[in-house]
Amino acid sequence: MPKSRKILGLSAVSVTLLVVAVLVVLNLVSTRFFGRVDLTENKIYSLSEASRQVASDLQDPLIARVYLSPDLPPQLITVRQYLLDLLSEYRAYGQGRFQYEVVHPSTAEEENEAQGYGVQPFQANVYQADKVELKRIYLGLVFIHGDRQEALAAVTSTAGLEFQLTSAMRRVTRQSLGNVGVVASTGGPSLSEGLSALRQLVSREYRIQEIDLSKAPVPRDITVILMVGPRGNLSDTVLYQIDQFVMRGGSVMFMLDGGEANLQAGPQQGGGIAFPITTNVDSLCLHYGAAPRPEYVMDQRHNQVQAMQNLGFLQLPVAIPYPLFVQGSPGGSDHALSKELDRVDMLFASPLDVKPAPGVTATVVVRSSSKSGTRKLPTMVMPPLEETPTDYTAPNQPLAVALEGSFQSYWVDSARGSTHLLGRAYDTAFTAASPADSRLLVVGDADLVTDQSLARNQFNQVFLLNALDWLSRNDLLIELRSRQVEDRPLEPLDPGARSRLKWANLLGPSLLVVAVGLYRWRRRSRAQYRSE
Repeated sequence: MPKSRKILGLSAVSVTLLVVAVLVVLNLVSTRFFGRVDLTENKIYSLSEASRQVASDLQDPLIARVYLSPDLPPQLITVRQYLLDLLSEYRAYGQGRFQYEVVHPSTAEEENEAQGYGVQPFQANVYQADKVELKRIYLGLVFIHGDRQEALAAVTSTAGLEFQLTSAMRRVTRQSLGNVGVVASTGGPSLSEGLSALRQLVSREYRIQEIDLSKAPVPRDITVILMVGPRGNLSDTVLYQIDQFVMRGGSVMFMLDGGEANLQAGPQQGGGIAFPITTNVDSLCLHYGAAPRPEYVMDQRHNQVQAMQNLGFLQLPVAIPYPLFVQGSPGGSDHALSKELDRVDMLFASPLDVKPAPGVTATVVVRSSSKSGTRKLPTMVMPPLEETPTDYTAPNQPLAVALEGSFQSYWVDSARGSTHLLGRAYDTAFTAASPADSRLLVVGDADLVTDQSLARNQFNQVFLLNALDWLSRNDLLIELRSRQVEDRPLEPLDPGARSRLKWANLLGPSLLVVAVGLYRWRRRSRAQYRSE
Protein backbone atom coordinates (compact mmCIF):
# COMPACT_ATOMS: atom_id res chain seq x y z
CA MET A 1 0.00 0.00 0.00
CA PRO A 2 1.47 3.39 -0.92
CA LYS A 3 2.67 5.55 1.95
CA SER A 4 0.25 8.36 1.05
CA ARG A 5 -2.75 6.04 1.47
CA LYS A 6 -1.54 4.96 4.93
CA ILE A 7 -1.24 8.59 5.95
CA LEU A 8 -4.74 9.36 4.65
CA GLY A 9 -6.14 6.36 6.54
CA LEU A 10 -4.48 7.39 9.80
CA SER A 11 -5.75 10.96 9.33
CA ALA A 12 -9.33 9.73 8.84
CA VAL A 13 -9.14 7.60 12.00
CA SER A 14 -7.70 10.52 13.96
CA VAL A 15 -10.46 12.87 12.78
CA THR A 16 -13.13 10.29 13.65
CA LEU A 17 -11.71 9.79 17.17
CA LEU A 18 -11.49 13.57 17.65
CA VAL A 19 -15.14 14.04 16.62
CA VAL A 20 -16.24 11.26 18.99
CA ALA A 21 -14.25 12.84 21.83
CA VAL A 22 -15.80 16.27 21.19
CA LEU A 23 -19.32 14.76 21.15
CA VAL A 24 -18.67 12.96 24.47
CA VAL A 25 -17.42 16.19 26.08
CA LEU A 26 -20.43 18.15 24.74
CA ASN A 27 -22.83 15.53 26.15
CA LEU A 28 -21.17 15.72 29.55
CA VAL A 29 -21.36 19.51 29.53
CA SER A 30 -25.02 19.47 28.42
CA THR A 31 -26.00 17.42 31.46
CA ARG A 32 -24.86 20.30 33.68
CA PHE A 33 -25.79 23.33 31.57
CA PHE A 34 -29.14 23.70 29.81
CA GLY A 35 -29.56 25.62 26.56
CA ARG A 36 -31.27 25.45 23.19
CA VAL A 37 -31.72 27.55 20.09
CA ASP A 38 -35.20 28.36 18.74
CA LEU A 39 -35.12 29.59 15.14
CA THR A 40 -38.91 29.94 14.70
CA GLU A 41 -40.35 33.37 13.87
CA ASN A 42 -42.10 34.03 17.20
CA LYS A 43 -39.92 31.72 19.36
CA ILE A 44 -42.96 29.49 19.83
CA TYR A 45 -40.87 26.50 20.92
CA SER A 46 -39.25 28.45 23.75
CA LEU A 47 -41.03 29.36 26.95
CA SER A 48 -41.97 32.99 27.33
CA GLU A 49 -40.59 34.98 30.24
CA ALA A 50 -43.94 34.73 32.06
CA SER A 51 -43.94 30.91 31.82
CA ARG A 52 -40.32 30.66 32.93
CA GLN A 53 -41.14 32.82 35.93
CA VAL A 54 -44.10 30.61 36.94
CA ALA A 55 -41.92 27.48 36.65
CA SER A 56 -38.96 28.94 38.52
CA ASP A 57 -41.19 30.32 41.32
CA LEU A 58 -42.49 26.87 42.28
CA GLN A 59 -41.99 26.25 45.98
CA ASP A 60 -43.27 22.66 46.12
CA PRO A 61 -43.26 19.73 43.68
CA LEU A 62 -45.68 20.01 40.76
CA ILE A 63 -46.44 16.96 38.62
CA ALA A 64 -48.04 17.01 35.17
CA ARG A 65 -49.60 13.66 34.30
CA VAL A 66 -50.27 13.36 30.56
CA TYR A 67 -52.87 10.84 29.38
CA LEU A 68 -51.95 10.03 25.82
CA SER A 69 -53.34 7.44 23.43
CA PRO A 70 -50.45 5.60 21.72
CA ASP A 71 -51.85 5.69 18.17
CA LEU A 72 -52.90 9.25 17.43
CA PRO A 73 -54.28 10.33 14.05
CA PRO A 74 -51.83 12.38 11.93
CA GLN A 75 -53.57 15.70 12.64
CA LEU A 76 -52.76 15.34 16.37
CA ILE A 77 -49.12 14.27 16.07
CA THR A 78 -47.94 17.90 15.98
CA VAL A 79 -50.11 18.74 18.99
CA ARG A 80 -48.64 15.85 20.99
CA GLN A 81 -45.05 16.79 20.13
CA TYR A 82 -45.60 20.48 20.90
CA LEU A 83 -47.19 19.58 24.26
CA LEU A 84 -44.29 17.33 25.26
CA ASP A 85 -41.74 19.92 24.11
CA LEU A 86 -43.38 22.57 26.28
CA LEU A 87 -43.45 20.26 29.30
CA SER A 88 -39.74 19.54 28.79
CA GLU A 89 -39.11 23.30 28.83
CA TYR A 90 -41.09 23.72 32.07
CA ARG A 91 -39.06 20.91 33.62
CA ALA A 92 -35.80 22.57 32.57
CA TYR A 93 -36.75 25.85 34.29
CA GLY A 94 -38.53 24.25 37.25
CA GLN A 95 -35.29 23.70 39.23
CA GLY A 96 -36.23 20.12 40.00
CA ARG A 97 -39.72 20.97 41.30
CA PHE A 98 -41.56 20.32 38.01
CA GLN A 99 -41.85 16.82 36.58
CA TYR A 100 -44.10 15.22 34.04
CA GLU A 101 -45.06 11.66 33.25
CA VAL A 102 -46.89 10.08 30.31
CA VAL A 103 -49.61 7.46 30.77
CA HIS A 104 -51.02 5.49 27.84
CA PRO A 105 -54.52 4.48 29.01
CA SER A 106 -54.92 0.85 28.02
CA THR A 107 -56.95 -0.58 30.90
CA ALA A 108 -60.28 0.33 32.44
CA GLU A 109 -58.47 1.30 35.64
CA GLU A 110 -56.23 3.81 33.83
CA GLU A 111 -59.20 5.27 31.94
CA ASN A 112 -61.16 5.67 35.16
CA GLU A 113 -58.16 7.39 36.72
CA ALA A 114 -57.91 9.86 33.80
CA GLN A 115 -61.61 10.66 33.91
CA GLY A 116 -61.48 11.02 37.68
CA TYR A 117 -58.92 13.79 37.23
CA GLY A 118 -61.10 15.45 34.60
CA VAL A 119 -59.28 14.27 31.47
CA GLN A 120 -61.96 13.12 29.06
CA PRO A 121 -61.70 11.08 25.84
CA PHE A 122 -62.86 12.61 22.59
CA GLN A 123 -63.64 11.38 19.10
CA ALA A 124 -61.25 12.04 16.21
CA ASN A 125 -61.35 11.09 12.54
CA VAL A 126 -58.79 8.44 11.58
CA TYR A 127 -58.08 7.59 7.92
CA GLN A 128 -57.26 3.93 7.44
CA ALA A 129 -57.50 1.72 4.36
CA ASP A 130 -59.20 4.48 2.38
CA LYS A 131 -61.88 4.79 5.05
CA VAL A 132 -62.69 7.38 7.66
CA GLU A 133 -63.31 5.99 11.12
CA LEU A 134 -64.05 7.60 14.48
CA LYS A 135 -61.52 6.74 17.14
CA ARG A 136 -61.68 7.32 20.88
CA ILE A 137 -58.66 9.45 21.83
CA TYR A 138 -57.02 10.55 25.06
CA LEU A 139 -54.86 13.67 24.78
CA GLY A 140 -55.05 15.71 27.96
CA LEU A 141 -53.26 16.25 31.25
CA VAL A 142 -53.71 17.09 34.89
CA PHE A 143 -51.44 19.16 37.14
CA ILE A 144 -51.12 17.72 40.65
CA HIS A 145 -49.89 19.99 43.45
CA GLY A 146 -50.31 18.41 46.86
CA ASP A 147 -54.04 17.77 47.25
CA ARG A 148 -54.99 20.17 44.45
CA GLN A 149 -55.54 19.28 40.78
CA GLU A 150 -56.14 21.32 37.64
CA ALA A 151 -56.92 19.50 34.39
CA LEU A 152 -56.87 20.31 30.70
CA ALA A 153 -59.57 17.88 29.64
CA ALA A 154 -58.60 17.68 25.95
CA VAL A 155 -55.71 19.26 24.05
CA THR A 156 -56.74 19.41 20.41
CA SER A 157 -54.78 22.40 19.11
CA THR A 158 -51.45 24.14 19.55
CA ALA A 159 -53.15 27.57 19.53
CA GLY A 160 -52.69 29.24 22.91
CA LEU A 161 -51.43 26.00 24.47
CA GLU A 162 -48.56 27.56 26.41
CA PHE A 163 -50.93 30.12 27.90
CA GLN A 164 -53.35 27.37 28.95
CA LEU A 165 -50.56 25.39 30.61
CA THR A 166 -49.09 28.38 32.43
CA SER A 167 -52.53 29.53 33.59
CA ALA A 168 -53.38 26.06 34.90
CA MET A 169 -50.05 25.88 36.75
CA ARG A 170 -50.68 29.26 38.32
CA ARG A 171 -54.19 28.30 39.41
CA VAL A 172 -53.19 24.98 40.94
CA THR A 173 -50.32 26.61 42.85
CA ARG A 174 -52.56 29.52 43.91
CA GLN A 175 -50.48 32.12 42.06
CA SER A 176 -53.34 34.61 41.62
CA LEU A 177 -52.81 37.66 39.42
CA GLY A 178 -54.83 39.96 41.68
CA ASN A 179 -58.31 40.99 42.78
CA VAL A 180 -60.84 42.74 40.52
CA GLY A 181 -63.76 44.77 41.88
CA VAL A 182 -66.85 45.53 39.76
CA VAL A 183 -68.62 48.68 40.95
CA ALA A 184 -72.22 47.86 41.90
CA SER A 185 -75.36 50.01 42.18
CA THR A 186 -74.53 52.20 39.17
CA GLY A 187 -77.68 51.54 37.15
CA GLY A 188 -75.70 49.40 34.73
CA PRO A 189 -75.19 45.63 34.48
CA SER A 190 -73.94 43.61 37.45
CA LEU A 191 -72.17 40.29 37.98
CA SER A 192 -75.51 38.66 38.74
CA GLU A 193 -77.33 40.22 35.78
CA GLY A 194 -75.67 40.97 32.48
CA LEU A 195 -72.06 40.20 33.40
CA SER A 196 -72.17 36.47 34.20
CA ALA A 197 -69.95 35.66 31.18
CA LEU A 198 -67.44 38.24 32.42
CA ARG A 199 -67.45 36.65 35.87
CA GLN A 200 -66.87 33.18 34.44
CA LEU A 201 -64.07 34.35 32.14
CA VAL A 202 -62.21 36.57 34.57
CA SER A 203 -62.51 34.26 37.59
CA ARG A 204 -60.16 31.75 35.93
CA GLU A 205 -57.34 34.28 36.17
CA TYR A 206 -58.38 36.75 38.88
CA ARG A 207 -60.48 36.85 42.01
CA ILE A 208 -63.52 38.97 41.16
CA GLN A 209 -66.22 40.50 43.36
CA GLU A 210 -68.79 43.29 43.39
CA ILE A 211 -68.09 46.37 45.48
CA ASP A 212 -70.75 48.88 46.55
CA LEU A 213 -68.82 52.09 47.15
CA SER A 214 -71.89 53.89 48.47
CA LYS A 215 -71.78 51.63 51.54
CA ALA A 216 -68.12 50.77 52.08
CA PRO A 217 -64.66 51.86 50.90
CA VAL A 218 -62.66 50.00 48.27
CA PRO A 219 -61.32 46.80 49.87
CA ARG A 220 -57.57 46.92 50.46
CA ASP A 221 -56.87 43.81 48.37
CA ILE A 222 -58.52 45.17 45.20
CA THR A 223 -55.97 45.95 42.48
CA VAL A 224 -58.27 46.77 39.54
CA ILE A 225 -61.76 48.33 39.43
CA LEU A 226 -64.23 47.83 36.56
CA MET A 227 -66.87 50.51 36.00
CA VAL A 228 -69.37 49.14 33.44
CA GLY A 229 -72.10 51.28 31.86
CA PRO A 230 -73.21 53.59 34.69
CA ARG A 231 -76.56 55.29 34.17
CA GLY A 232 -77.29 58.68 35.75
CA ASN A 233 -75.12 60.54 38.22
CA LEU A 234 -73.35 58.69 41.00
CA SER A 235 -72.97 60.12 44.48
CA ASP A 236 -69.92 62.21 45.37
CA THR A 237 -68.99 59.52 47.85
CA VAL A 238 -68.66 56.91 45.09
CA LEU A 239 -66.68 59.23 42.81
CA TYR A 240 -64.41 60.20 45.69
CA GLN A 241 -63.67 56.56 46.51
CA ILE A 242 -62.76 55.82 42.88
CA ASP A 243 -60.63 58.95 42.65
CA GLN A 244 -58.70 58.16 45.81
CA PHE A 245 -58.24 54.56 44.69
CA VAL A 246 -56.50 55.95 41.58
CA MET A 247 -54.46 58.37 43.71
CA ARG A 248 -53.18 55.40 45.76
CA GLY A 249 -51.93 53.70 42.58
CA GLY A 250 -54.96 51.55 41.75
CA SER A 251 -56.05 50.93 38.15
CA VAL A 252 -59.54 51.46 36.72
CA MET A 253 -61.18 50.32 33.47
CA PHE A 254 -64.02 52.69 32.59
CA MET A 255 -66.47 51.19 30.06
CA LEU A 256 -68.86 54.03 29.23
CA ASP A 257 -71.68 54.61 26.75
CA GLY A 258 -72.31 57.89 24.99
CA GLY A 259 -75.86 56.86 24.21
CA GLU A 260 -78.52 54.22 24.78
CA ALA A 261 -80.30 52.36 21.98
CA ASN A 262 -83.47 50.32 22.17
CA LEU A 263 -84.04 47.83 19.37
CA GLN A 264 -86.66 45.78 21.18
CA ALA A 265 -89.58 48.21 21.50
CA GLY A 266 -91.65 49.48 18.60
CA PRO A 267 -91.47 53.03 17.19
CA GLN A 268 -94.43 54.14 19.30
CA GLN A 269 -92.51 53.23 22.48
CA GLY A 270 -89.29 54.93 21.37
CA GLY A 271 -87.78 51.81 19.84
CA GLY A 272 -85.25 52.05 17.05
CA ILE A 273 -83.86 55.36 18.33
CA ALA A 274 -80.65 56.00 20.26
CA PHE A 275 -80.63 58.87 22.76
CA PRO A 276 -77.58 60.53 24.37
CA ILE A 277 -76.90 59.80 28.01
CA THR A 278 -74.76 61.78 30.43
CA THR A 279 -73.28 60.89 33.79
CA ASN A 280 -70.84 62.57 36.13
CA VAL A 281 -68.48 59.64 35.57
CA ASP A 282 -67.83 61.21 32.13
CA SER A 283 -66.56 64.36 33.86
CA LEU A 284 -64.31 62.30 36.11
CA CYS A 285 -62.83 60.46 33.11
CA LEU A 286 -62.37 63.63 31.07
CA HIS A 287 -60.47 65.10 34.01
CA TYR A 288 -58.11 62.12 33.78
CA GLY A 289 -57.77 62.42 29.99
CA ALA A 290 -60.58 60.78 27.93
CA ALA A 291 -64.39 60.48 27.89
CA PRO A 292 -67.12 59.46 25.38
CA ARG A 293 -68.98 61.93 23.19
CA PRO A 294 -72.79 61.69 22.66
CA GLU A 295 -72.29 60.16 19.20
CA TYR A 296 -72.14 56.73 17.56
CA VAL A 297 -69.39 55.52 15.23
CA MET A 298 -70.35 54.31 11.75
CA ASP A 299 -67.77 52.10 10.03
CA GLN A 300 -67.57 50.33 6.68
CA ARG A 301 -65.55 47.65 8.51
CA HIS A 302 -68.46 46.16 10.44
CA ASN A 303 -70.36 43.01 11.39
CA GLN A 304 -73.83 41.77 10.55
CA VAL A 305 -76.94 41.60 12.73
CA GLN A 306 -80.14 39.57 12.51
CA ALA A 307 -83.17 41.61 11.45
CA MET A 308 -86.72 40.59 10.60
CA GLN A 309 -87.60 41.10 6.95
CA ASN A 310 -90.66 40.32 4.85
CA LEU A 311 -90.05 37.47 2.42
CA GLY A 312 -93.31 37.00 0.57
CA PHE A 313 -95.97 36.14 3.13
CA LEU A 314 -93.39 35.33 5.81
CA GLN A 315 -91.31 37.41 8.18
CA LEU A 316 -87.93 35.76 8.71
CA PRO A 317 -84.67 36.79 10.43
CA VAL A 318 -82.03 37.76 7.88
CA ALA A 319 -78.37 38.66 8.47
CA ILE A 320 -77.73 42.14 7.13
CA PRO A 321 -74.72 44.51 7.30
CA TYR A 322 -74.88 46.91 10.23
CA PRO A 323 -72.36 49.80 10.24
CA LEU A 324 -73.04 50.52 13.93
CA PHE A 325 -71.60 47.07 14.81
CA VAL A 326 -67.99 48.20 14.43
CA GLN A 327 -64.94 45.99 14.08
CA GLY A 328 -62.46 48.03 16.10
CA SER A 329 -58.89 47.99 14.81
CA PRO A 330 -55.54 48.16 16.68
CA GLY A 331 -54.51 51.70 17.49
CA GLY A 332 -51.39 51.49 15.35
CA SER A 333 -48.93 51.92 18.22
CA ASP A 334 -46.45 49.67 20.00
CA HIS A 335 -48.56 49.71 23.15
CA ALA A 336 -49.00 46.29 24.74
CA LEU A 337 -52.78 46.38 24.18
CA SER A 338 -52.44 47.26 20.47
CA LYS A 339 -49.47 45.14 19.51
CA GLU A 340 -51.18 41.79 20.11
CA LEU A 341 -54.71 42.92 19.13
CA ASP A 342 -56.58 41.46 16.18
CA ARG A 343 -59.90 43.27 16.46
CA VAL A 344 -62.64 44.19 18.94
CA ASP A 345 -66.35 43.95 18.07
CA MET A 346 -68.21 46.98 19.43
CA LEU A 347 -71.97 47.56 19.09
CA PHE A 348 -73.05 51.20 19.45
CA ALA A 349 -69.54 52.45 20.19
CA SER A 350 -69.04 56.12 21.07
CA PRO A 351 -65.91 58.05 20.02
CA LEU A 352 -63.72 59.42 22.78
CA ASP A 353 -62.60 62.96 23.44
CA VAL A 354 -58.92 62.63 24.33
CA LYS A 355 -57.48 65.51 26.39
CA PRO A 356 -54.65 64.25 28.63
CA ALA A 357 -53.47 66.55 31.37
CA PRO A 358 -49.77 67.45 31.78
CA GLY A 359 -47.83 64.43 33.02
CA VAL A 360 -50.30 61.95 31.47
CA THR A 361 -49.72 59.99 28.24
CA ALA A 362 -52.77 58.99 26.18
CA THR A 363 -52.45 56.11 23.68
CA VAL A 364 -55.28 55.06 21.36
CA VAL A 365 -55.35 51.25 21.56
CA VAL A 366 -58.60 50.65 19.61
CA ARG A 367 -59.86 52.88 16.81
CA SER A 368 -62.29 52.81 13.91
CA SER A 369 -61.08 52.21 10.36
CA SER A 370 -60.00 54.74 7.73
CA LYS A 371 -63.52 54.50 6.27
CA SER A 372 -65.59 55.57 9.24
CA GLY A 373 -67.38 58.54 10.76
CA THR A 374 -69.87 59.51 13.45
CA ARG A 375 -73.56 60.24 13.91
CA LYS A 376 -74.75 62.66 16.55
CA LEU A 377 -77.42 61.46 18.96
CA PRO A 378 -80.37 61.09 18.93
CA THR A 379 -80.44 59.07 15.72
CA MET A 380 -82.31 56.18 14.13
CA VAL A 381 -80.60 52.82 14.68
CA MET A 382 -83.19 50.29 13.52
CA PRO A 383 -81.63 48.02 10.86
CA PRO A 384 -81.33 48.33 7.94
CA LEU A 385 -79.73 51.76 8.26
CA GLU A 386 -80.04 54.47 5.68
CA GLU A 387 -76.46 55.49 4.92
CA THR A 388 -75.19 58.75 3.43
CA PRO A 389 -71.71 59.78 2.20
CA THR A 390 -71.32 62.09 5.20
CA ASP A 391 -71.48 59.07 7.54
CA TYR A 392 -67.87 58.14 6.66
CA THR A 393 -66.00 61.46 6.67
CA ALA A 394 -64.32 61.23 10.11
CA PRO A 395 -61.86 58.29 10.01
CA ASN A 396 -59.81 56.66 12.77
CA GLN A 397 -62.05 57.57 15.70
CA PRO A 398 -60.55 56.64 19.12
CA LEU A 399 -62.65 53.91 20.76
CA ALA A 400 -60.37 52.84 23.63
CA VAL A 401 -57.60 54.93 25.17
CA ALA A 402 -54.89 53.89 27.64
CA LEU A 403 -53.86 56.64 30.07
CA GLU A 404 -50.54 56.45 31.91
CA GLY A 405 -48.75 58.84 34.24
CA SER A 406 -49.38 60.85 37.38
CA PHE A 407 -53.03 61.92 37.66
CA GLN A 408 -54.22 64.90 39.69
CA SER A 409 -57.16 64.26 41.98
CA TYR A 410 -60.58 65.22 40.68
CA TRP A 411 -61.21 66.72 44.12
CA VAL A 412 -58.26 69.09 44.15
CA ASP A 413 -60.73 71.69 42.88
CA SER A 414 -62.50 72.66 46.11
CA ALA A 415 -65.56 73.77 44.13
CA ARG A 416 -66.48 70.11 43.64
CA GLY A 417 -67.06 69.46 47.32
CA SER A 418 -65.43 69.13 50.69
CA THR A 419 -62.69 66.50 50.57
CA HIS A 420 -62.49 66.67 54.31
CA LEU A 421 -66.08 65.53 54.78
CA LEU A 422 -65.89 62.88 52.06
CA GLY A 423 -62.70 61.41 53.46
CA ARG A 424 -63.99 61.49 57.01
CA ALA A 425 -66.89 59.22 55.99
CA TYR A 426 -64.41 56.34 55.71
CA ASP A 427 -61.58 57.73 57.85
CA THR A 428 -59.21 58.08 54.90
CA ALA A 429 -56.60 60.76 54.28
CA PHE A 430 -56.86 62.81 51.08
CA THR A 431 -54.23 62.19 48.38
CA ALA A 432 -53.79 64.88 45.71
CA ALA A 433 -51.76 63.03 43.04
CA SER A 434 -51.22 59.44 41.95
CA PRO A 435 -47.86 57.66 41.47
CA ALA A 436 -46.05 58.37 38.20
CA ASP A 437 -46.77 54.89 36.77
CA SER A 438 -50.55 54.87 37.30
CA ARG A 439 -52.74 53.28 34.62
CA LEU A 440 -56.33 53.84 33.46
CA LEU A 441 -58.27 52.52 30.45
CA VAL A 442 -61.32 54.29 28.98
CA VAL A 443 -63.52 52.40 26.47
CA GLY A 444 -66.43 53.98 24.59
CA ASP A 445 -68.67 50.91 24.76
CA ALA A 446 -70.06 49.17 27.83
CA ASP A 447 -71.79 46.44 25.80
CA LEU A 448 -68.35 45.07 24.94
CA VAL A 449 -68.28 42.98 28.14
CA THR A 450 -71.96 42.14 28.57
CA ASP A 451 -73.18 38.57 28.16
CA GLN A 452 -74.51 39.11 24.65
CA SER A 453 -71.17 40.43 23.32
CA LEU A 454 -68.68 38.46 25.41
CA ALA A 455 -70.01 34.91 25.75
CA ARG A 456 -69.01 33.63 22.29
CA ASN A 457 -66.71 36.37 21.04
CA GLN A 458 -63.07 35.34 21.32
CA PHE A 459 -61.81 38.75 20.15
CA ASN A 460 -63.58 40.57 22.98
CA GLN A 461 -62.52 37.95 25.52
CA VAL A 462 -58.86 38.36 24.60
CA PHE A 463 -59.14 42.15 24.74
CA LEU A 464 -60.77 42.08 28.20
CA LEU A 465 -58.18 39.70 29.66
CA ASN A 466 -55.32 41.64 28.06
CA ALA A 467 -56.74 44.85 29.50
CA LEU A 468 -56.88 43.37 33.00
CA ASP A 469 -53.33 42.04 32.62
CA TRP A 470 -52.10 45.47 31.56
CA LEU A 471 -53.93 47.27 34.36
CA SER A 472 -52.53 44.72 36.84
CA ARG A 473 -49.04 45.24 35.38
CA ASN A 474 -48.87 41.66 34.15
CA ASP A 475 -47.76 42.82 30.69
CA LEU A 476 -45.84 39.63 29.94
CA LEU A 477 -49.07 37.61 29.90
CA ILE A 478 -50.48 39.68 27.02
CA GLU A 479 -47.84 38.41 24.63
CA LEU A 480 -48.12 34.88 26.03
CA ARG A 481 -51.91 34.74 25.47
CA SER A 482 -51.43 35.54 21.78
CA ARG A 483 -48.60 33.10 21.05
CA GLN A 484 -49.50 30.20 18.81
CA VAL A 485 -48.16 27.95 16.09
CA GLU A 486 -49.19 29.54 12.82
CA ASP A 487 -49.77 27.66 9.58
CA ARG A 488 -47.50 28.65 6.72
CA PRO A 489 -49.28 27.26 3.64
CA LEU A 490 -47.47 27.27 0.30
CA GLU A 491 -48.58 29.79 -2.26
CA PRO A 492 -50.71 28.22 -5.04
CA LEU A 493 -48.72 27.48 -8.22
CA ASP A 494 -49.76 27.49 -11.84
CA PRO A 495 -49.75 24.11 -13.67
CA GLY A 496 -46.46 24.86 -15.47
CA ALA A 497 -44.61 25.63 -12.23
CA ARG A 498 -46.05 22.51 -10.58
CA SER A 499 -44.85 20.37 -13.51
CA ARG A 500 -41.33 21.83 -13.35
CA LEU A 501 -41.12 21.25 -9.60
CA LYS A 502 -42.41 17.70 -10.02
CA TRP A 503 -39.67 16.75 -12.53
CA ALA A 504 -37.04 18.56 -10.47
CA ASN A 505 -38.02 16.47 -7.43
CA LEU A 506 -37.98 13.26 -9.48
CA LEU A 507 -34.72 13.80 -11.35
CA GLY A 508 -32.88 16.21 -9.08
CA PRO A 509 -31.70 13.73 -6.40
CA SER A 510 -30.52 11.21 -9.01
CA LEU A 511 -28.61 13.82 -11.01
CA LEU A 512 -27.04 15.11 -7.80
CA VAL A 513 -25.82 11.62 -6.87
CA VAL A 514 -24.37 11.17 -10.37
CA ALA A 515 -22.62 14.56 -10.19
CA VAL A 516 -21.09 13.78 -6.80
CA GLY A 517 -19.98 10.36 -8.06
CA LEU A 518 -18.28 11.87 -11.14
CA TYR A 519 -16.55 14.46 -8.98
CA ARG A 520 -15.21 11.84 -6.55
CA TRP A 521 -14.13 9.57 -9.46
CA ARG A 522 -12.14 12.36 -11.12
CA ARG A 523 -10.59 13.33 -7.81
CA ARG A 524 -9.48 9.75 -7.06
CA SER A 525 -8.14 9.37 -10.61
CA ARG A 526 -5.98 12.45 -10.20
CA ALA A 527 -4.71 11.31 -6.79
CA GLN A 528 -3.84 7.88 -8.16
CA TYR A 529 -2.05 9.40 -11.18
CA ARG A 530 0.06 11.63 -8.91
CA SER A 531 1.00 8.74 -6.58
CA GLU A 532 2.24 6.71 -9.54
